[in-house]
Amino acid sequence: MRRVLLWALLGIAAAAAAGSTRSFAEFTLSEVEGLRMTGKGQQPATATAAKAILEEARAVAQRLGDAELRARALSLVAQTMAETDPAQALNIARSIGDEYQRSWTLHLLAGKLAQSDPARSRAAAQEAIESAQRVGNEEQRSMALLNVACSLAKTDPQQALALARGIPDDGARASALAGVACALGETQAAQSQEVISEACGIARGVADNQKRDVALFRVAWALAASAPERALEVASSIDKRKPTWRAQVTLAAAETVAKTDLQKAVQMASGIEDPWWHSRALRQVALVAAQCDAARAREIARMIEEPAERARALGDLAGALAQAAPEESRQMAGEALTVAQGIKEPRRGPVMVAVVGAVAATDPQAALKAARSLTNPVMRVRALSAVAAARLNGDAEASRQVAEEALGAARKIAAETERAEAVSAAAAALAPTDPEAALLAARGIENNFQRALTLREMAAAILAPVKAKPAQ
Repeated sequence: MRRVLLWALLGIAAAAAAGSTRSFAEFTLSEVEGLRMTGKGQQPATATAAKAILEEARAVAQRLGDAELRARALSLVAQTMAETDPAQALNIARSIGDEYQRSWTLHLLAGKLAQSDPARSRAAAQEAIESAQRVGNEEQRSMALLNVACSLAKTDPQQALALARGIPDDGARASALAGVACALGETQAAQSQEVISEACGIARGVADNQKRDVALFRVAWALAASAPERALEVASSIDKRKPTWRAQVTLAAAETVAKTDLQKAVQMASGIEDPWWHSRALRQVALVAAQCDAARAREIARMIEEPAERARALGDLAGALAQAAPEESRQMAGEALTVAQGIKEPRRGPVMVAVVGAVAATDPQAALKAARSLTNPVMRVRALSAVAAARLNGDAEASRQVAEEALGAARKIAAETERAEAVSAAAAALAPTDPEAALLAARGIENNFQRALTLREMAAAILAPVKAKPAQ
């Protein structure tokens, strides 16, 4: 009976979103049972359940007193809602009071809908421009227009170019032009080069040293995905006292180069002096290498000296190769766990959380054992949730049991903030296999912002397998 009632309430929420005015009594038993069938013991939760949960998340977010938190929560809900109901996603975005956050959300929706719903995508882009132009603070207005221009460049580069050239702040204008130039490069190489030169000239002409470095960094970062050599050239003009900025550009450029020249990409990554960025760059290059050469990818991952990043890299590779090369994936998963288990606390916990999810795809029992070995309660819950979220080779019942174990452990955590965060992770992992129990757990979170985010994560988790299914 508890299951029927809860799913009936979710049905009312979904119907309300569609404009229904029927009362609870008007929902027939067959409708309630139809919703119930998406729960435990029958089949995975569906997009209908996800939409209903998102409607509840929207309602919770709307009640937030803090305007900034309300805008952030509504933005996240709208982005996830776009996967199942684009029209409602746009309505949620339009309800955001802050012009900057509304523009940001609308530009993201425009990008999400570009292929599936071009008409709504164009409408969202136009509304994003209008919201951006209404932002009062010039610096924020420039950043809002930058976001929209880069998003619009994918579908209408000429309009994006005109928009970029009208941005008041020099640094943001230069960055937007670089982003548009990358989009133009796919079809109009000559114009792309002209716009790149324009962007570089504007960035180098910024009078303030700090702002000039910011502008150069943004331009270099934008260029790294399509013109890595030019990106490195621009980055070389950044003040040498900002090595991490240069390192980030080099990482992005190396990732691009790895698609055509793996050895050169490794050399680029190895040349980064900052230890963390050096490790991160090799990790990204290894992931690119995995697409064509699993053995070489493993070699690159092993080049990482820092144990935490090496474990993460091997875990990434195990997950990436789970379907294409299962034996290599299992070997890398085992190695990732071995490296992670050798790391001392408190660093061990976060690394194990990152690794066990990937390991679960090829060796569920090893991942589960590793997750249960963590002594920090919060990390143990997060690790168990990661294992459950990996779907355990399609075994929904096993996934549900692990997620329930995580939820039970989360509820025992004494500190309220940590308990809420742990319950949130467990509820998201549980939602695809038992959305009803996950919903009850989310409703027990007292902080409304955290509750709204948890509901949104639950819906995203439900939609993930739905999106992954091939078209019939």
